[in-house]
Parts: sequence; C-alpha cells; structure tokens
Amino acid sequence: SKQKWTYVLANTISFSEKTDFVISLPKPQSAVLKDWLEKIITSGQCSLLFVEQLSIDEISHRRIQHLCSIHKVTLVNLLPNVKAAQVLKGPWL
Repeated sequence: SKQKWTYVLANTISFSEKTDFVISLPKPQSAVLKDWLEKIITSGQCSLLFVEQLSIDEISHRRIQHLCSIHKVTLVNLLPNVKAAQVLKGPWL
C-alpha cells in the first residue's frame, strides 16, 4: 500500500535524524490548529500525527479523536520534558 506521512506540528521538538515521509511544521496558533488537524487527518495521507502540547476544548478533542478513528490516524500528544533533550527517535513503522 502507498506510504503515508507522519506529521509533526511542533515548535521546540524535532526528529533527531532525517526521516523519510515526515512533514514537520511549526505548530500554528490555537485559533487555526483545530482546522489544520482536521485537514491533515481527513486528507487520507497521514498515518501518524504528533502535536506538541495539544490542548483543545473537550468537544473539539472528541471530534478529532473520532476523525482519527475513521481515517486510521494515530494522534500523539507530545509533552516536552524540560530535563530531557527535546528529541524524538524514529523511524516508526
């Protein structure tokens, strides 16, 4: 099957190595974050979506979770640990 993309929406966290099929974007302002998430999830191009410190209201959160289950997207909320280096190890298969 066609390779799907991993999206990373983050301002302070990045992959430690260059990884194929990863799209890293600065995390947008909270006003547009929800729209971005919905577009990425429903695009059919994404299998894994990392968001740095995702905090959205309960109703939006339920909607996003529902869209993730329909479109088979794994959503990961990245919570930076101040003591640890802010680096993700990959790749994930």
